Amino acid sequence: MAAGVALTWRGRDGWAFTATASAIVLTGAALFTTLSAAPMPGMTVAEAASGPYTLGMLTWIGLIALPFVLGYQGWTYWVFRKRLVAEVSRPEARAGV
Repeated sequence: MAAGVALTWRGRDGWAFTATASAIVLTGAALFTTLSAAPMPGMTVAEAASGPYTLGMLTWIGLIALPFVLGYQGWTYWVFRKRLVAEVSRPEARAGV
């Protein structure tokens, strides 16, 4: 995360995004590997798992909700697409010409 902040200050937006995304992915992977052995102290994965009915319901709810989530994400990207373009830095623009 510190590398992402430093790269942002230097104007390296692409590398800052890569550093931030890498930090998020690596943090998630570290948590997954830590919690995969024992989700809670003294509890196994089988004891922590939900029942078949709950997992089935969550699967169907997820399948129904996923198109709406993806559609909303696409819509927000479409609405804000012009704001994602980095402004071109020109010397005459800084001088007020």
